[in-house]
Parts: sequence; structure tokens; C-alpha cells
Amino acid sequence: MQAAGRVLTREELLQRLCPTRSFEEGSLTFHISLLRKALGEDPKAQSFIETLPKPRLPVRGVRETV
Repeated sequence: MQAAGRVLTREELLQRLCPTRSFEEGSLTFHISLLRKALGEDPKAQSFIETLPKPRLPVRGVRETV
């Protein structure tokens, strides 16, 4: 477990799993679902694999200087 406890992006996961192939994002979601089932994990509990929301940056209005 090289990345235990670390947060990996989808891109990092795909690069580590299949560095020589290109996959669609939906394929990763599907395979993570299969892995959760194989581990007997409740998707809501996320004990082994935790899905984090993408960080969102706040957008502030542009101020006009007079």
C-alpha cells in the first residue's frame, strides 16, 4: 500500500493502475464500485475507500477601482 492514508486524484489512480493505457473516468468509477463490493464495504460507510468531493474554489466578484 504505497499510498495508504494519502488522497489520490482520479488521474493519479489511473496513472498508477494502468500507466500505458487510457481509460474513461466512468471506467474508474465502475471498478472502484466492484472493488468496494469485493471488500464487502458499505458504499455509505466508505471504510476502505473514501470518495472526497472535488475542492471548490470560492469565486469572488471583481471590484472596480474608481
